[in-house]
Amino acid sequence: MKQLEAEFQEAIVRLRDENRSEQPVRQTEAMLWEFYDLLGVVGVNRLADVTPGQCGAYLYRVTARGAPPAENTVVNRRVTLRGLFKPMRDISGTDPSTRVDPVPSRPTPSIRALTDQEMAVAQQVAAPGVSESRVALAQACISSGEVCDVQVRALDDLNEPTLVRRPGRQGGPEREHLLTDWGRVVLGQRVRDLDGSPDALLAYMGRGGPGSSARRSSASKDLAKVLGLAGLRSDESVMPKSITYWGAVRCLGLGATIGEVAYLLGVKEDNLPRILR
Repeated sequence: MKQLEAEFQEAIVRLRDENRSEQPVRQTEAMLWEFYDLLGVVGVNRLADVTPGQCGAYLYRVTARGAPPAENTVVNRRVTLRGLFKPMRDISGTDPSTRVDPVPSRPTPSIRALTDQEMAVAQQVAAPGVSESRVALAQACISSGEVCDVQVRALDDLNEPTLVRRPGRQGGPEREHLLTDWGRVVLGQRVRDLDGSPDALLAYMGRGGPGSSARRSSASKDLAKVLGLAGLRSDESVMPKSITYWGAVRCLGLGATIGEVAYLLGVKEDNLPRILR
């Protein structure tokens, strides 16, 4: 277990030992892992390296709808960070979350879709195997948090795959994520590398179980690395979601409706134009 993950696990144990009711504990755990995933994307390996800017980025991170967080959300996030950094305050008086401005110093940049040219570069620099497979799945509008759970059996054809089938959202119909021509080649080779085993994971080789923080954050970190190799990480509007949003733009260009693309992404239909502007 890496140091950062161990420190977060210790924080959760402390939280449970406080004997609070189960519902607030679950909510706080969820917020802690959200912050953990954010730190993983930017390459932080231990709590001592966290900066006030990274705390602020989490406190004022926009919602899935692209809107600023509600005041009570910011308060809950701030309380969660205070609990996370309590041992550091007790030992050295250090707590980066206390040095964040009460309001964001600048607006959080909107995440944009990659251009076709940027996507082509990302394809070229992705390492063969797991990394390429993650890009291929993200291109098909599968979120980075879900990419590592996709099994070989989800492909419609093991020899020449064209789409990935995923469970419906909130009891809705099964999702069908269309692969790009490049993605078909990549995942076809990946299936052969895995000997066609239906239970094998296309884009994860770690030991983290389903739903684990290690598995959830693995694809985000890797996709961020790919974007860095493509020379795109200096643009604050480029994040792992930028690959998924590129896929959404592609689907619209192929004739999918706004409602269909919004369902693939797991966002409300009214928010899609703002996300892809």
